[in-house]
Amino acid sequence: MPVFETGSWEFESLRAGQINNIVIYNVIPINYTGGTGGQFLSSFLYAARENRPIDWMFSENGNAHDIVKDDGSPNLAPGKDPTGKLNVDHLIEFAKTVPKDIIVYPHGHYADPDLLMQYVDKQIKIYADADQSEEVFWIFMLKHPNTTINFQNLTDPVEREKYKKHPMVSWRKYALKKFTRLYNSCPDLEPRMLNVSWNDMLYHDAEVLISKLHDFTQIPKENFNREKFAEWRMLTHKTVDRLKEAGII
Repeated sequence: MPVFETGSWEFESLRAGQINNIVIYNVIPINYTGGTGGQFLSSFLYAARENRPIDWMFSENGNAHDIVKDDGSPNLAPGKDPTGKLNVDHLIEFAKTVPKDIIVYPHGHYADPDLLMQYVDKQIKIYADADQSEEVFWIFMLKHPNTTINFQNLTDPVEREKYKKHPMVSWRKYALKKFTRLYNSCPDLEPRMLNVSWNDMLYHDAEVLISKLHDFTQIPKENFNREKFAEWRMLTHKTVDRLKEAGII
């Protein structure tokens, strides 16, 4: 089977009549749902790989959208790409531009982790346990630039009710049923998939996540910026506290 290499991907020419298979080796996407910290994790890995200071720009709620990270993220949320195919097509084109001597970690919402795994050698996926999915959703509402601006004082009864009746609430109920593989852990895809839990991101000792990332990527443990991890967690915990104070979680 001849293999033709271009950039970070290999194009395997299969037997006549079969579909060509693309295997991407040095793009490891971070697959996640909003609120779980996918953009922070992308920046965390970028800074560790480069092993140099970067400009960490967090919002007051722990939003990491503006921090430098690997480019190439697909722009479509699961609702606009319910099969995940459009985002995978985007990733394939992006992979062609990546040099062969580097591994990049772009973030993205890939609705079908199994489809993505047909094209990449490895995948990192953040998930939340069923009893934590509501917490993640409410955090997403306060972190996302499109919604956080509308909710500055959740202790106000009018604002709190508006928050709890936001159209995204209905979307979440639908998405939890529609995209079960995206929201949940996929141990059957291990060891090529690294399943990162919400507990790893926010509650476990920081060394738990750093060890998992080191084992999966071979980036030295000492390269990971523990101070900035602690800062992101502190801001996210403040967001959790706001939700608890308002009686939302």
